[in-house]
Amino acid sequence: MKGDMDMKEKNRVEEWFRAKHDELAGTARANLAAHDLEPGQEAYHLDSLHYATAEQMEAICPTGIDFDRYATLANGSVGYDEADAHWADAG
Repeated sequence: MKGDMDMKEKNRVEEWFRAKHDELAGTARANLAAHDLEPGQEAYHLDSLHYATAEQMEAICPTGIDFDRYATLANGSVGYDEADAHWADAG
């Protein structure tokens, strides 16, 4: 029973991350297609070709714990299990 709960928790974190990542990726692809970034504009580098503006990132992953969670998971600093264990801990 505990194993089932651990899997659900892991899936919750992974699903949260994938939803945020997919939304950011769609926004970034649209930016690339539309050449929608101005020189000198603040942007986040998501992968080799994709960028999201600071405003787009804020709309999808607001500054604070959402942004910290996304950045930590995206950078591979922790795995889903560790992220889940500290989900409510902004530190």
